[in-house]
Amino acid sequence: LEDMYPVILRPMQHYGSQDLHFCKDKAEFDKARDKIAGDYYASTYIKKDREIRVFVVSGRVVAMLEKFPPDKKLISWGGVDGEGEWLYIKWSQWPLECARVACESFVHSGLDFGAIDMMMEKNKAYCLEINTAPDIWGYYGGCVGTALKYAMDRNDRSYILPVGANDFKRYIH
Repeated sequence: LEDMYPVILRPMQHYGSQDLHFCKDKAEFDKARDKIAGDYYASTYIKKDREIRVFVVSGRVVAMLEKFPPDKKLISWGGVDGEGEWLYIKWSQWPLECARVACESFVHSGLDFGAIDMMMEKNKAYCLEINTAPDIWGYYGGCVGTALKYAMDRNDRSYILPVGANDFKRYIH
């Protein structure tokens, strides 16, 4: 099991970057686990080079933001309210691998709306979590609101398809 380290250990219920523990070995894992009250989970540590929030409505990507932290060497780049800055990603510059993984993760969730936190390492995308009640403001808030109204007006649940469909571009707004 020693080859599984480093890992990130977190409580099942958390906010932002609170109670995030970077564990290089079993001793650090045990010490961090003892600090957590209740259920927890561990995940493989991946040294990300990008963090992206993907807004999905009815299975379609409607907006993307990228996090720019004050220091990319940090393990956690902070939550939405943390230090750093979230900037819009222009539609023409969306990383399509990130959109694909976000859409597949969304389909697994059974939700109608979510803000999917993604991280990327060398153009490979990983889903961190799906936020069901994210902050929605500014330009992307308008995108999300318009997409939600459109989906509700049409009772649109057409995104419920077998996961792994190759035509993921149909999921992009």
